[in-house]
Amino acid sequence: GQLSQAVCGSLSSITCRTEGLPVGNHSISLTSNGVDFDRSQEIFLVRAVSNIAGLLPCTGPVKGGIKVEVHLSQVPNVAVACHFEENVVRAEIVSTSSVACILPPRLRGGTVKVWVDGDAGFTTSIVNFQYKLSQSVQHLTPSQGSAAGRTRVRIVGTHLESIGRFCRFGRQVVLSESFSSSVVNCVSPAQNPGVVSVELSGESGTFIKTNQEFE
Repeated sequence: GQLSQAVCGSLSSITCRTEGLPVGNHSISLTSNGVDFDRSQEIFLVRAVSNIAGLLPCTGPVKGGIKVEVHLSQVPNVAVACHFEENVVRAEIVSTSSVACILPPRLRGGTVKVWVDGDAGFTTSIVNFQYKLSQSVQHLTPSQGSAAGRTRVRIVGTHLESIGRFCRFGRQVVLSESFSSSVVNCVSPAQNPGVVSVELSGESGTFIKTNQEFE
């Protein structure tokens, strides 16, 4: 074991400094002569801290169920788990620099703290994950318009505020006129006659299927 010079803080406490202890649990013993030791019931835990380099993705639905990869500076050869604040799920080691967890469900949207820990005192830094309310589109009005475009289309649904910036009709992308949590208003672009799918996107440019069509 490692000997450390103790400094008396009071009649009931002493202070010791440790250096270079390996990761894991360490017993504590006290001595006044360097020969006879009294072993304490207390255990001192040395943790290996790995920095989280990123989450992929860093947002997900409140219903959970998607795979989230956690990229780390190092992955230990021990069992690990992901913490989404109060929700803990088992982690699968993907590579020497990442683990994967299945996102647990949550009752409401918002930001939660995420970290990974495991056996032998392993833990990580803490990062944020954003739970998003699940978007849905009920209908669009009208569902038909001129091939020359200029038809004002009203898309009605729930939790659309984060995906209402752009509308895509087939391959044609237009900026929405206005949007809220329940309505997105777009003007259809000119295109060849036929039926096209309608999708929505926020500032990220990632389009979400609405399962609605426009002719």
